[in-house]
Amino acid sequence: MTLRSCCLLCMLALPALAQVEGTWDLVQAPDLEAQVAAATKGLRPAEADRARRRLQVVRAAPRRITLRHAGGRFHAEAEGEPALDVPDTGRAVPWTGPDGGTYLAAVRREGKALVQTLMGEDGMRAWTYRLEGLVLRVRVESKGLLLRRPLVYTLVYRRAPAEGGRR
Repeated sequence: MTLRSCCLLCMLALPALAQVEGTWDLVQAPDLEAQVAAATKGLRPAEADRARRRLQVVRAAPRRITLRHAGGRFHAEAEGEPALDVPDTGRAVPWTGPDGGTYLAAVRREGKALVQTLMGEDGMRAWTYRLEGLVLRVRVESKGLLLRRPLVYTLVYRRAPAEGGRR
């Protein structure tokens, strides 16, 4: 086995947490207003209004996210939201969201992806982080008691330039 193939095997064996670590800038997002409208279509007006209010936090994709892993903990920061800091074991811990609600937050590995979940009284939101070449694809899925089907969309990020302008 050559040094090059050994290094390649080491890179492929890196845990999902290490692969997505860093600061990422948004480069592609769907029309989230249209996604929310589609997810609430067919609900009675009062239910649709309530569901839209609960989905309010998905209406603006964070332009920058920072993901870190250290000391057995996963740390995620996104614009406009309290930082998330949870064990990397998959164990759920309480987290207070931007709406003041308390959720159970957890992070687990799923193959080469990293899945972050928030569970609340009336629903669940999951972010699946997957590194694809030079981009980080983040699949977001929201399920709620009021929704007839999950709200699902994908955000695409590129690594943010390092200090001094280099990537």
